Amino acid sequence: MDERIKGFLDTLAMNLDGLAEDEKKEALDYYREYFSDALEEGADAGELLSRLDPPEKIAAAIRAETSIRLAQTDPGLKSYSKLVKSARRWFTGPLSAVVFSLLIFTTYSIAILLFLGTVVSAAAACVILPASISEAMKIPASYPGGIAGMIGIGITVSGIFVLAACGFYILSRPLFRASAVLVYKLVRKGGKPVRDTAGPGQDVSGAKTAKPAGRFVKAILAITAAGLVVALASGLPVKLFLIFNSMKPADITVIKQEHDISKASEIRIYTAHTNIRLREGGPEKISFEYEKADWLDFDIKKDGGSIVFTESSNGRLPLFSLVSLHENRAELVVSLPSGCDPDKISLESRGGTINIESSEFPVDAKTYTGSINLAVPADTVPGSIRPAIQARTAKGTVFIRDKATGARTSHGTEYESPSPGGITIRLESERGDIILD
Repeated sequence: MDERIKGFLDTLAMNLDGLAEDEKKEALDYYREYFSDALEEGADAGELLSRLDPPEKIAAAIRAETSIRLAQTDPGLKSYSKLVKSARRWFTGPLSAVVFSLLIFTTYSIAILLFLGTVVSAAAACVILPASISEAMKIPASYPGGIAGMIGIGITVSGIFVLAACGFYILSRPLFRASAVLVYKLVRKGGKPVRDTAGPGQDVSGAKTAKPAGRFVKAILAITAAGLVVALASGLPVKLFLIFNSMKPADITVIKQEHDISKASEIRIYTAHTNIRLREGGPEKISFEYEKADWLDFDIKKDGGSIVFTESSNGRLPLFSLVSLHENRAELVVSLPSGCDPDKISLESRGGTINIESSEFPVDAKTYTGSINLAVPADTVPGSIRPAIQARTAKGTVFIRDKATGARTSHGTEYESPSPGGITIRLESERGDIILD
């Protein structure tokens, strides 16, 4: 063999050191065969070498081809990074270098976003399932449906996040494959072709397209579906849907009680998220009409001249601290007879709305997220005495007949309407609106 050709092959072999042995042997055998066939046909060795790029450049192209094939067969950040490292040696021209840099920057940027989506979704799944099980264990054993429903919801939501993580990961694979194809095309256009490795059933880079294994995804789908069936069978998702969409509960029990007005100098009422309605009623008794949802309990205590109504969770509904921020549209109606003259009426609801239909009583009303509605007598009503009103809302708005009013302070919006006589009504809400109508 001609010494120049032997030197070419030796240099090529040296520059291919570190490559897999089968890849290196395949490349060297290709060029040995190329030279052997050409020389047998009478070609000149010098002319053959002049047609080819230097062996260093050919070795760089072969390394690029090998890394591209790896990125196609096993697409991922590691294999793609190897592709970038080997292929960048091939792009020496300013234009090709700029195009290559833009392609790599775009690919890595999208890949980072997909990676973050995968990590965040997987982390959410890992947090939600244990938290759901922990919440389910707080439900009394006498409510097995609620326990099963909460665990079912946890499995369903966690499964959705796992599927999302799989989706982000799966999307990264065709991204790396597509970018590898573009790099291959840039390499092929960047100099003289070195060899064509594409074969039947292969893509332009010569790599067989790998089909992602779907067993894991199918298993997660099955587990998620099972969790959804259990959750729906318990009725818990429907119940939560009604609450978060401010719809009245399907199953309520109406409880009525009456109390003597002579023993009521103070009335204190607290509800978790049942609406409170205070109105002027009949001439004889103080009446309570309570629409009790099945996840709530209540207690009425009489202590001297005080009547205290307290609503609380019976433990049946999970995530109650969150759920109670939303009104459940059931009502506690408190009717006070015209002869009733309590010293103080305290109304408080965390998530429910307070409706005060009479301004004849001294009321302190407070909500967290619910609104407060007060019916104020018009000045034109004969014999009516407008009460003194003090209203404050930290995050909401004070309205008088649909018109925003009040002064903005460091504590929120404050409104005050003094009165020369009569009673004082104090209204306070953290996030709800106060409506004077």
